[in-house]
Amino acid sequence: MLRSLLSTTFLTIYRISALGLKKEFAFTRHAMYCRLREIGANHLPCKQGDVLSISHSGNLSTLMGIEATSFTEGNYPDVNILKLPYANESFDFVFSDQVFEHIEGNPQDAINECWRVLRPGGVMVHTTCFNLAYHGPGDFWRYTPEGLAYLCRAGSKLIEASGWGHPFVFVFTLAGFVREKVPSPRWHPLNLAASWRWPSYDYVVWVVTQK
Repeated sequence: MLRSLLSTTFLTIYRISALGLKKEFAFTRHAMYCRLREIGANHLPCKQGDVLSISHSGNLSTLMGIEATSFTEGNYPDVNILKLPYANESFDFVFSDQVFEHIEGNPQDAINECWRVLRPGGVMVHTTCFNLAYHGPGDFWRYTPEGLAYLCRAGSKLIEASGWGHPFVFVFTLAGFVREKVPSPRWHPLNLAASWRWPSYDYVVWVVTQK
């Protein structure tokens, strides 16, 4: 009862403070999506090609400014990342968003399958989680940025392996801010909280790598 009352109070105060401000991404995705958008704008070798979206991850393709010449949805359970039903070197981009914690098998096998269907010079992007509470059933894995980089060690170029989080994310989670969209102005307190990183407490992590 007290938690619900406090959550309602904090959310009401926040929503009043954010009236009229542009908002984009949810609190726990804000820093990650802003960074991936920046990588898409400034650090990709190419921004046009055939796209494979694994399990409803096409938002990453749009976010990173990819011009898809073809777009393939490989959605579980019809398509399993551990055994992709596509020919070798079929795609220029492979995206998965918050998928790898749910792989019921060896994550290295999933990465290897993504490499197999990716063309030389192609880019794959995977986001997943580290300090996120269990959200099963079907929640099997946690990753560090170093772990993701290691899984992708066969690539020709690691563009970035990083993450976002801090010790107080759970407080915002308890207060009901997980799905609240963050105001774009950097001076806003929720933007500050959604941008600050303490690497030991990364909540979400990502890897962008080139074959």
